[in-house]
Amino acid sequence: MLALSKKPYDPSARPPSDRKPSGDKKAGIAPTVFYRLREHGARLGADPRLATVLGRMGLFKELSDGEVDAGFKIAEIYGRYESLKGMPRRSAASPSYERGFGSKDSLDTDRMLPDELKKHQRAVKRATKAFDRLQRLMPDDRLRDLIERVCCNNEEINPVLKPGLAQTLHSIAVSMGLIRETKATPKPKAKRDDGMLLVQAAVDALVQWFDERNSKPTHFSLVSNPDWKTSRGVTGSDGRYHHTIPVPLRGLTAEQMGAMLRLACAAAGMLEIADAGTGEVT
Repeated sequence: MLALSKKPYDPSARPPSDRKPSGDKKAGIAPTVFYRLREHGARLGADPRLATVLGRMGLFKELSDGEVDAGFKIAEIYGRYESLKGMPRRSAASPSYERGFGSKDSLDTDRMLPDELKKHQRAVKRATKAFDRLQRLMPDDRLRDLIERVCCNNEEINPVLKPGLAQTLHSIAVSMGLIRETKATPKPKAKRDDGMLLVQAAVDALVQWFDERNSKPTHFSLVSNPDWKTSRGVTGSDGRYHHTIPVPLRGLTAEQMGAMLRLACAAAGMLEIADAGTGEVT
């Protein structure tokens, strides 16, 4: 009589309900919008959302991918609602707000055909429903103003307000289904190219800072501050202004960050870069 062999254990044969989801992405859904931007956008330099306040906070790990996605979605909802309601376009607007607002500043409903008018009315109804639902998720006027400043107007905020912003965006992301709540959210793991992404984000932010002042930086350099225990600054200069953005160290030396800074500046078209050790332009 033949002996029956025991079937080997197969971990993948467990029922799906027994498997524990990880991260802040809902199990079974495609990678989040900001996840794709972070992995590919910084190298291609094709998406302006990476250089926004939300994008930089995501790259610096101050916000999770789902929280950044929620911020992008909020700006689109505001932009779509204000556009369809005939409100003027905001003078200072984030790329996500512009995406929701569309290319036209106003719509002439008097010249619409009956089918176009019905389609427009349905769009207004959907936008109003999404906007009202979003307002119910932000009952605090102070937090609502903070969300609008960062997500819609792309404004820098006081660092002490960032925890409140992150908490509000997290709550909204959960309500939108962008984040699946778990008992213990694992800490994001640092990746090998984190340093390059962070330096690239700092360079993009500095270029934008000088551009808002009708200028262009002539060189970049690394600076150290004894009060910064876990970061090193990237400074841009145009001969008149100097502006510094702190960048988390991620265990990198000054030489490594200097090399990453050179690559980031070359990608931004900046050829005059101050030496990380001496500060001299090379």
